[in-house]
Amino acid sequence: MNSWLILRGGRLASLSWSLFFSQILSLVVILFFAGAFSSLGAADTNVRLANLTQDLELISRQVANLRSEVEILRRENAQLRIVAEQAGKTQGVSSGSFQEFARQMDGRLERLRVDIAKNNTGSEALRRQVDSRFQKLIKQMNAGFAGYNGGSSSVASSPPVTFTDDYPKDKGFVHVVEKGETVSSIAQKYKSKTQWILNANRISDPKKVHIGKELFVPQSKKD
Repeated sequence: MNSWLILRGGRLASLSWSLFFSQILSLVVILFFAGAFSSLGAADTNVRLANLTQDLELISRQVANLRSEVEILRRENAQLRIVAEQAGKTQGVSSGSFQEFARQMDGRLERLRVDIAKNNTGSEALRRQVDSRFQKLIKQMNAGFAGYNGGSSSVASSPPVTFTDDYPKDKGFVHVVEKGETVSSIAQKYKSKTQWILNANRISDPKKVHIGKELFVPQSKKD
């Protein structure tokens, strides 16, 4: 009976540690990659990662508590072995005492087994939560990259503005742009052409003509 209890305690301790360290290792790997991408996310992403780190610390404390429980069981098993050895020598311990001690040990082992099951359930839920949030981060970054690449493509696909010399060069005058004026209104005001003014002044975007800018306004030779 002594060997049987010792074997049960040792196997349970080994199983609990392998399960918890595998859970913690997976969480650390996920949090590592999430931390690598956190600089690309918003401020709320950092908050989420901080919360996950706190959850991981909580699991670490739970593992430490289980380690203490396992250590206590090991000491009690050692005490049981000593009692068994003394009983074999002196025959001073009854079989009822062994059975009562065995029942106590079974109760402690059962409670520890329940605690391990609860912690495994919580660890699995936390792992799924971390994985879900990590996938959301990846989707957000992919969407951001797609938007950036799309914007770059749209700019690159815009045809370059070309200018010609198809405007009267030897007749015209300089006009200073005033408030509320546009290239087309200036052309209409002086009976010129918008395209002439754009070509003569090498204006690629008429909307960027600001107040105070000097423009050469070509005039038709017939005027």
